[in-house]
Amino acid sequence: MPKKKDDRIAMRPNLRYMLGNWRKWDGKSFWVIAACIPAQIALPALTALIPKLMLDAINGAWAPGKLIALVAVLSSLIAFLSWIEPNLSEKLRVSAQLARMNYRILALRKIMRIDYETLESLEGREKLEKAKDFCFGGRWSGGEDFYDAVRQFLASGIGLLTFAGLLTQLNPLLLLIIIIGCVAEVGANIIGNRFMHKMRKDSNQAFMRIEYMYRSTKEAEKGKDVRLYNMRPWFLRIMQSAVDVHNKVLGKFVRQLIGGAVSLRTIATLAREAAAYFFLVRAVLAGDITPADFLFFFGIVTGFSAWLMTVTRQYGNIERCYRECQRFRDYMDLPDCTQGGSLPCLGQGHDGLKTIEFRNVSFTYKGSDEPVLHNVSFTINKGEKIAIVGENGAGKTTLIKLLCGFYPPTEGQILVNGVDIREYDRESYYKLFGAVFQDFTFLPVTVAQNVTITEKGAEDTARLEESLRKAGLLDKMRALPDGLESPMVKDVWERAVNFSGGERQRLLLARALYKDAPVLILDEPTAALDPIAENRLYQQYAEFSHDKTSFFISHRIASTRFCGRIFYMANAHIAEEGTHEELLALQGAYYKMFETQSYYYRKNTVGEDE
Repeated sequence: MPKKKDDRIAMRPNLRYMLGNWRKWDGKSFWVIAACIPAQIALPALTALIPKLMLDAINGAWAPGKLIALVAVLSSLIAFLSWIEPNLSEKLRVSAQLARMNYRILALRKIMRIDYETLESLEGREKLEKAKDFCFGGRWSGGEDFYDAVRQFLASGIGLLTFAGLLTQLNPLLLLIIIIGCVAEVGANIIGNRFMHKMRKDSNQAFMRIEYMYRSTKEAEKGKDVRLYNMRPWFLRIMQSAVDVHNKVLGKFVRQLIGGAVSLRTIATLAREAAAYFFLVRAVLAGDITPADFLFFFGIVTGFSAWLMTVTRQYGNIERCYRECQRFRDYMDLPDCTQGGSLPCLGQGHDGLKTIEFRNVSFTYKGSDEPVLHNVSFTINKGEKIAIVGENGAGKTTLIKLLCGFYPPTEGQILVNGVDIREYDRESYYKLFGAVFQDFTFLPVTVAQNVTITEKGAEDTARLEESLRKAGLLDKMRALPDGLESPMVKDVWERAVNFSGGERQRLLLARALYKDAPVLILDEPTAALDPIAENRLYQQYAEFSHDKTSFFISHRIASTRFCGRIFYMANAHIAEEGTHEELLALQGAYYKMFETQSYYYRKNTVGEDE
């Protein structure tokens, strides 16, 4: 049976990748390793040599002064080696942490660069999750551990050869027996590493579920539902189910490891140590070596075994690092925004945009059989105000995602000024749009920076204040203790400002207005607003959408009367199109939704009057 691709990960290209980045980011640390390794090897060698030298000195009846001088020299040398090795190791650890940060930056840049379709897909999310071990891992992270693994592997390899050379002076047959034991132990470690790799791969999905559930319980927004609906038993059952799967895989791994790799390694170690001590005792009894030599070679055999354990363990760590590196590179190889062409930017000025056309556009999400949009066609001229309404799941937001270029149509074309949008440069195409989406995020910077998306002090103050005024937030922002320089995101800054859901949505509106793009997209902009604030926003709509082509997505039909044309979406297409009055006159689906909403509104109003 052929091996799966994941089981045939090549070591060489991944080692070249990691070593190349190491040299690029901190090539000087190679010299740190070169200085650290001799000290690391010399310390156990000297530790084994000291008892022999001291015993030889005592048996040779050295003068007290000479013996004291020997002790002083050896003690100083050990103190120096004990000082230099950890100091150099700490320098290397700092370099390793910087490498981990650099890999994180690479990953974050990639997240912001890949196709939105890939980012939202299950494949993209799974690859990102697998890549986290390399640069976002907790206790073990391949991008950081690689540095120490290489140092320890080189040091233990050189130490192994050095101590092997010393052992040949005693008996070449002893060295041969030890080498055979080494090969068996290395084989046992390789088997153990393969078991470990398979275990991690088999338990990955269960572990992702565990992590998701754990993160969910920590989120304050979800914590309200957990308490109100008494979801704790349900959460714990789902968590326990994932833990049971993970533990089952882990139990199988432990049984395989103990029954195979650990047993083989124990037998190999016992045989090697028994042979070594047998040769040493026999050499002393035969008079081939002195008791002082016995102590020395005893230390060398012990040190040889320690080097062996280290070299096999670090080989396993390097193998883990390059496997994690491969998963990181698989994520980095995800396609970037490739649907963009090379045509020049339309410009951020409003005069560049003339028409937007959907021509027989259909779209189906990957893995789904049902289209979200089917054969949608329309043309919008510069400056038009379009409302898109319909029931949940009708395809309203998906239509906007296609317009913004986040997804390519499955069929048909989207044209701007008569040109397929795939022909435009992607970054310049994005300059056409200022949007307020339902999902949003703010960064842990000032209010001004979150609105302007610029470095501190680089914003256009007059434009910023005008955007906040149109969004109905200027007085609120000026009243803050630090004004527009107030920090945001309470999780990062202790004195950060907390805003309500409606205020945060208005901040996003201010951000879109500050960008001053020719196309304005408002996706349910009044969802978090109270009726008074909602009515005020409707009254301001004509002002902040002036000279812009705008799309207003809403499930509240009362908002549509501010727009020149209305698209009522149902069953993956535009079922009705026209002005508010025209659609009411049709007495179709739009009319029925309007009547339903108006009925409940009138009923509530009458109830309040009574």
